[in-house]
Amino acid sequence: MNLYKLTHVHLLKDQRNDEKDLGYFSTLEIARDKIMFYQSLQGFSEHPNNFYIQKYDVTCNKIGSYIYEAVYYIHDEEYSIEFDYFVGVYKTKKQAEKALEEFKNHNKMLIISNQLINEFVVDKYLVDVCQWTEGFTTEYY
Repeated sequence: MNLYKLTHVHLLKDQRNDEKDLGYFSTLEIARDKIMFYQSLQGFSEHPNNFYIQKYDVTCNKIGSYIYEAVYYIHDEEYSIEFDYFVGVYKTKKQAEKALEEFKNHNKMLIISNQLINEFVVDKYLVDVCQWTEGFTTEYY
C-alpha cells in the first residue's frame, strides 16, 4: 500500500527551516485535502505553498493502522546545530527499531566521531489522522 506523508516547511531568515510533519495518509487525495485544511490555519496560511508530499510503500491496513517512522537526529546542547536523517517508515515498531540498529552498525564512525548528541527516534503515526491540529507563529529574537 502506498502512504503519503504531508510536510510543511517554513524557511527562516537565518538559513534554517522549520519543518512540520503533518501526517501519513492512505491516498494522495486525502493528503491534498489536508493541505486545504492547513492553509486555513495561522502560520500555514502565511505560507500556503510550502507543503510537500512524499510517497512511501508500506504494507499496512488502511483504516486504524499505525506506522512507525525511524529517524537519526543529532544536535548540540543549544540546538544551534541540528541535523536529522530519515531512515524509513515501517509497519511495526520492531521493524523501525531494527532499521535504526542497522543504521548504527553501518555508520559507527559518524556516530562515534561527532561531538554532538545522537538520538535514535521511533515515532508512531496513526494513518489518516492529522498530527498537527493548530496553527503556528514564528518570533525572531
